[in-house]
Amino acid sequence: MKLITIFSLISLVFTSPVLAEDIQDLQQRASFDYEQMMKAKREAQVLANDAADAEKRQHQIENDLVEATEAAKAARQRSNEFNLVFDQAMLRWKQSSDELAQEWGKTER
Repeated sequence: MKLITIFSLISLVFTSPVLAEDIQDLQQRASFDYEQMMKAKREAQVLANDAADAEKRQHQIENDLVEATEAAKAARQRSNEFNLVFDQAMLRWKQSSDELAQEWGKTER
């Protein structure tokens, strides 16, 4: 029994530095992996914020486009209406000019 206890103690003495090195390596790797995880988390948060900002900008541009489209339609409508007004005014002017020409023609005879 003493032999087994001595063998166990000797085994612990020789394996303890190996276990300590393994634990230290594991701690260093865990620490490195944690830092990499936190770095990735920060980057993911920055990218998520960038995406949210881009979506807000997209919605603003879409709203601006809708407003510009409506303004263009309204301007086209007014333009069409005034083209009709112009056409009517031109017809009235032509009629007046024709009547005037006829009256001048009557007076010259």
